[in-house]
Amino acid sequence: KDPIKLAVLLDATGNTGDSSLFPKIKEYAKSEDKVARASLYSALGNFKDKDSLDFLKSNVTKEESPEGRIKIMQSLLQRKGDKDVTKTIQDSVQIESDVNTRQYMLQYLIQNKNDVTDYKKTLEKLLETETNESNRELIYTGIHSN
Repeated sequence: KDPIKLAVLLDATGNTGDSSLFPKIKEYAKSEDKVARASLYSALGNFKDKDSLDFLKSNVTKEESPEGRIKIMQSLLQRKGDKDVTKTIQDSVQIESDVNTRQYMLQYLIQNKNDVTDYKKTLEKLLETETNESNRELIYTGIHSN
């Protein structure tokens, strides 16, 4: 019941890298406590299974708190790229309202550029609407990198 202890336990679970624990902890995505949800998403960065990857992918658009979406993106950046995840991020970055979450989404797209449909065109389109200077620089770097 203690949210701090719960966050520590979820983090410890993630540190094990034991994907078989995923079914036991995924219920915390329904928690009212955004810290518990963020800790869950963070823990999944160390897992390697498809179920937890799909879970992160589906929650990037469902999670209400920007902190939770950032933790999802940080976990996705730790994991091996996936075409379905990349497609979801490519679609979601255009409607993401939080500037920091968008930054992580852009990093994910750049990191997985081989899975991005029309990579340069996609980034050029994002450059047209991005208002944050730091994110604009990130997009520009992505466009002009090999």
